[in-house]
Amino acid sequence: MTFRIYTNDYMSKLDEKIADLRFLDYFEDGFFKDEDAETYEYEIEDCDDEHINLTSQRGNYIDNAIALFETYKLSRVEASNRGFWTYLSLNKFAKYNKTLFNINKDVKNKQDYIYDHYVLGKSPSAMMRHTLCGLWWGVKLSIDETRLDKYELAEILFKQYSFFSRFLGINLVALESALHGMLEFMAEHKELFSHSFESRMRIMSIIVNRLGGTKLICAMDAQFFKNELEKRIDFIKKAESREALRTLI
Repeated sequence: MTFRIYTNDYMSKLDEKIADLRFLDYFEDGFFKDEDAETYEYEIEDCDDEHINLTSQRGNYIDNAIALFETYKLSRVEASNRGFWTYLSLNKFAKYNKTLFNINKDVKNKQDYIYDHYVLGKSPSAMMRHTLCGLWWGVKLSIDETRLDKYELAEILFKQYSFFSRFLGINLVALESALHGMLEFMAEHKELFSHSFESRMRIMSIIVNRLGGTKLICAMDAQFFKNELEKRIDFIKKAESREALRTLI
């Protein structure tokens, strides 16, 4: 199927318009319209998005994420294309975005809001923060074909998706094995994360980051990270609150 993608030059122009918020002037009734938009056509094999339908229900991350992942069969390079996700956000899924993330919403940082929901930013962390791109990558990074339910780890991730995408402090796209190790550890210790979730997630992320100071963690597999967390399970249990967390770090 052939898709339209915004050109790199046009993405740069959007960045300029976002910087001074001229970007907002291109919305009519909540929908983006720019007659001078620059696009090109790109063919993606075995991909047809004619019937995809995202649910405009807050918190329904997992179903929408799986729908995106199963529809858009992308390589890692294709899935990192700013123009691809931005075009989908402003066109194909414009109604979805308008319903959940109205461009006229009064927010503290308008530029960040635009990059989170409409225009895919430039940084690696932006890929997980962006609404559509982040949902696709969330499944890509957590799918496990060896499990009875290949989306089991994805379901764990999307129950706390905002934490994984914004606050974990790890470049998940670059450290896929670290994410898998953490999710596998969480799957086997569900009771541990039934309370004090945020504090225990933060202590896990600190453990992983500290491992990066002594080992080449980008070369390690998921089992390595899971084993390292298992060794420190008593330490993780102590993170029962934010106050307790402060005494541990």
